[in-house]
Amino acid sequence: MTSRCNRLDASPGFGASRRFGASARFGASARFGAVATVAAGVLGLGLTGCSHGSALGPKGPAIYEATISARTARVWVYLNVQAPRARTYILAEGETNLSNGDCALGVQAAGVTTNELFTGNDLYFQVPEEARATSGAKAWDEVVFRSTARRGPAVAAGSALAGPALTDVDPAPLLGVLAAQPERSVFVASAIIGDRPAREYRLDFRTSALVAPSLGTGGETNAGVISLIAGLPHPGKGILPVYVWLDRQGRAVQLATSATLETEPADPSALQAALANQLPATVSLRVDLGNFGERFTLEPPPPGEVSRVPVSRLQAGVL
Repeated sequence: MTSRCNRLDASPGFGASRRFGASARFGASARFGAVATVAAGVLGLGLTGCSHGSALGPKGPAIYEATISARTARVWVYLNVQAPRARTYILAEGETNLSNGDCALGVQAAGVTTNELFTGNDLYFQVPEEARATSGAKAWDEVVFRSTARRGPAVAAGSALAGPALTDVDPAPLLGVLAAQPERSVFVASAIIGDRPAREYRLDFRTSALVAPSLGTGGETNAGVISLIAGLPHPGKGILPVYVWLDRQGRAVQLATSATLETEPADPSALQAALANQLPATVSLRVDLGNFGERFTLEPPPPGEVSRVPVSRLQAGVL
């Protein structure tokens, strides 16, 4: 078993800036310009077009328990928005502690990479050198979320596709959808994921169960941006299919879902309103997991390198 310590520091070599070969240095306006584009952009993710079988599959909670029992994993999150004249593609890559939801990610959007760490209800993200004048010359910003609003964009159903892509790609609430009970679980096909055999299942979730803030203990939804995807279509859909691929241990190695807004409703949600000027608009999500059980340590940056900022500034994109 390998061991790695991901202690966050101010070097641009951490996380996705190293893996993608992209520079982590960029201006504040570019950083949050990219972050805020997610609700107006475009890029579709095609789901597997297999015919649905009749064999019943495992229920979501069984998949969730098998997955988090691995304790840790490498994670890749792909968030796409596709519309006729625009497109957005956001990729996050890093490590996640499946036991408590902590993770270290490099988030790439609009050619810009931001290094971030989620730990508990705190989000740390690296501030580029040219933007540090507004953060007291500190290398990192820290955002503290209320305990009843643990991370994720969809604490209130229908909120915008969270302004900050930094929280949209948080894997903890995305995997939390598997803890819910689907209406139906059906085997689709055998597949190869990451050079390893996997079995694909379709889990049908009631849209009302995902959109309502009923999955979390504090009144929030644990489905994260999936809850926004569930509430996107108009006319509305009663069921949101979530496709999941399982390895031989029954762990989720890939999860995917999408939804399309075809017409603007009379009383649109914030996300529907943001996408209504370019219809049809499709929001797609894919989460990949691998390297289960690999040991690593997530440590926040030293206090002297951190400037604390309110969550409202992150949501407004004015940091």
